Amino acid sequence: MQSGAVLTEVIEGSPAEASGLRPGNIIVSVDGEPLTEGFSLADAIGMREPGDRVALEVWRRGATDEVRVKLGQHPDNAAAPWLGVRFTTMSPPDTMRRFNDDN
Repeated sequence: MQSGAVLTEVIEGSPAEASGLRPGNIIVSVDGEPLTEGFSLADAIGMREPGDRVALEVWRRGATDEVRVKLGQHPDNAAAPWLGVRFTTMSPPDTMRRFNDDN
């Protein structure tokens, strides 16, 4: 079942901020791969390299948008990709409840 990553913080100057992501946005897939209880946003980003471009499906303002982001270098490890967000993983029932509440 579909999960989501609710953005709790978007780091100033990060790739996420540059792409227009904001706290409260819910990322539901990365490059078409849905986030699930077994495949988190951290898993999806961790499989990439700095400089990779990813397409995020984001739930906000009652609809989904595609947001394209060029990943940066992690401030603590230049070899690791960095989106620049803090998030909480939403379980499938909570994700569906949030989608329904927004409509």
